[in-house]
Amino acid sequence: MKGGGCKEAFVAWEECVEAAEKESSDMVERCFQVTANLKKCMDAHADYYAPVLQAEQAVSDHAEAAIASDVADKNKNKDSYAAPSTSSNDDKKVHAVALEAASAADERYVDKMTASSPAAIDDSKEKEMVTEKVKP
Repeated sequence: MKGGGCKEAFVAWEECVEAAEKESSDMVERCFQVTANLKKCMDAHADYYAPVLQAEQAVSDHAEAAIASDVADKNKNKDSYAAPSTSSNDDKKVHAVALEAASAADERYVDKMTASSPAAIDDSKEKEMVTEKVKP
C-alpha cells in the first residue's frame, strides 16, 4: 500500500486506526473521513490497488451474506433465539482483512530488478512458509 499512488492517504488511515485502537475509540466513526479519502484514491488508482479493491468487495459480499443469514435465523427462531451483538468482532475481522489485502498489495509492488534476485526469492519463500504455518 505504501508503494502506490495512495501512500499518503494510506499512512493517514493507518495512523488514524492505530490512534483509535490506542484510545479504544470507535475506529469507524473516528476514521470515516480518512477512510473515504483512501477509498477515493484507491478507486482513482484501481490498476495498482486491484487486489485490495477485490478483497474489499469480497468482504462486503461476505458481510451482506452473513447479515442476510443472521436475519433469516432470527426470523426462523424469533422466540427462542437472541443473537449476541458481534459488531466489534465484525469490525476487527474487516480491519484484519483490509490489512491482509494491504499487505498483499505491498507484496505485489516489487521492483522487477530485485524480484529475481536470490535475496528476494529467499524472502518470498520465507513469507510463504510463515503464512502457511499461521493459517488455521
